[in-house]
Amino acid sequence: MAKVAKKVIIDLPGLGRVESVQNSGRFNPGGVNRNPISTDTGSVHFDEETAPAQISFKAPNLPGYLEQLRNLAGVNVNVQDDNGQGWIITGAFTTKPSELQNGEISVEMQGSPAESI
Repeated sequence: MAKVAKKVIIDLPGLGRVESVQNSGRFNPGGVNRNPISTDTGSVHFDEETAPAQISFKAPNLPGYLEQLRNLAGVNVNVQDDNGQGWIITGAFTTKPSELQNGEISVEMQGSPAESI
């Protein structure tokens, strides 16, 4: 039987490997959204738009983390699961200020669609 990946490991500029709270990581590599377009004759076509990569996780409130995590913009983020599959998100940025609750910092980021590495 194969091992199932359950962890998302994040490397961020200035912080290195971020210790995320167990099972708090969520990663969407992005790509393309397709929207249906129907014609009067009943044919259905589609248009496309770029969908950004999205990542969210919770990190423990370690010294200096909150200040650095809330101000990330224009960074390259390396995302890896515990099976070793890696992705890079370029031009990533936090989408809203990080929130501190119960000793955990919530982080939400987006960037260009992720590329497998």
